[in-house]
Parts: sequence; C-alpha cells; structure tokens
Amino acid sequence: MWETSSGKGLCKLGERIDEFHRLAFSPNGKLVASAGEDKRCRVWEITAGKQLHSLSEADTTILSMAFSPDNKLLATGGLAGVQTRDISSGKGVRSYTSRRYQAEITSLAFSTDGRFLASGDYSGRAVVWKLPEGNYYQSFERKSKGFPEGITSLAFSPDDSLLAVAARDQLIRVWDLAKGKLLQDLAGHRSHVLAVAFSPDGKLLASGSADATALIWDVGMLGENAKKD
Repeated sequence: MWETSSGKGLCKLGERIDEFHRLAFSPNGKLVASAGEDKRCRVWEITAGKQLHSLSEADTTILSMAFSPDNKLLATGGLAGVQTRDISSGKGVRSYTSRRYQAEITSLAFSTDGRFLASGDYSGRAVVWKLPEGNYYQSFERKSKGFPEGITSLAFSPDDSLLAVAARDQLIRVWDLAKGKLLQDLAGHRSHVLAVAFSPDGKLLASGSADATALIWDVGMLGENAKKD
C-alpha cells in the first residue's frame, strides 16, 4: 500500500501468493479486498496490514468485487455468479446464481444508497438486484453486430436514476434504472471501454478505453429527463 501524498509505502499485504488482478477499497478507506489466480478473495485491514478474511467462491476465479456504501457487504463475481458476504464475519449473505446469468460476472457496482446491486457479465447482460431481499429488479441488454459485448464496468449516477454500462463493443450505454429504458449510446472510443465513473453532481460521465484515451461526456440532460418521465 502506498500513500499518494508522499509516495511512501505504508504496508505490505501479506507475502506473494499469486498474481493479483482485482483490488477494491471500502468506501471508508479502512479495508481493501484483493483477488488473484489462486481463486480466493482476501480482505485486509489497511492500517495494520492484517488479513481479516480469505474467501473462496466454488473453486472459481473471482473476476469482480465491490463494497457496499455502508461498508457492511462485499460482493464478488465470477463463473459461479454473484455472492455477497458480511464484512465483519466473512460469512455468505446471499448467492445470485440464476438463469439470468449467461456468462461469467465481469463487473459489479452498488447503488449510491445501497438499495441496488448491479452485475455485468461477459455476454453483455447487466442485471440489477434489489437489496436487502435480493429480488430481481431489472436487466439491461442490447445486441450489436461485429463486436463482443462483454461488460467491463458499471456505474450508478449519484442519485441512482441512471446506470452507465461500458462494454467491449466500444460503446457506453446509459439506462434509466427505474424504467429499464435505454437513454443513449455514447460512441467515441476506438477500442474496448474499460471503465466509467460519474462526477459527484451526476452531470458528467468519464470513460477510459484500451485506445489510450479518456473521454468526458455531458449526461446532465439524461438524468433530468429520467426524473421527468
């Protein structure tokens, strides 16, 4: 772990186990989760550099992780679907493995208010679940020709009215969460879109791509229209 202000190393999270390919900070900045080729997710206390939990998911590689806004849950996704766990105990809370998943889970995101959990898979489908019951809420999918549609990143707008979905087909799709309606396809990248994030006021959306560019999109009117409809 590194301190960004000084560039100094703070702590080392254990010995080398295997290649790490996913990291996620808890919203309060006290914990970090790591996942690697050893098919385990580890939760660490940053200040002490102490491992709190070592979790596995049906002997499959974990491809995505996300902490809930209240720091109480950790969601993990992979070939076995989605699992939520209680951070304090490490015990499973709920498994989301249904016919709605067509491929491995590649992206996860909690809504800002913690009422929804969104998951995206390699086939290009995003599914939103309502918490805490874990009931199915919406699914989002749009086919396009010529490109694989694996979802790479998901982001809720700050007011949770919009869901931005980035994919390998070079597009970002912005959906009305409540109505399940596609509001706009954002086209501008020349390769896979790898990450999306909303600004704190929800008026801008940033995207990063394998084409080595980052783009800023004005999505303020999309949010306003979603509220009016």
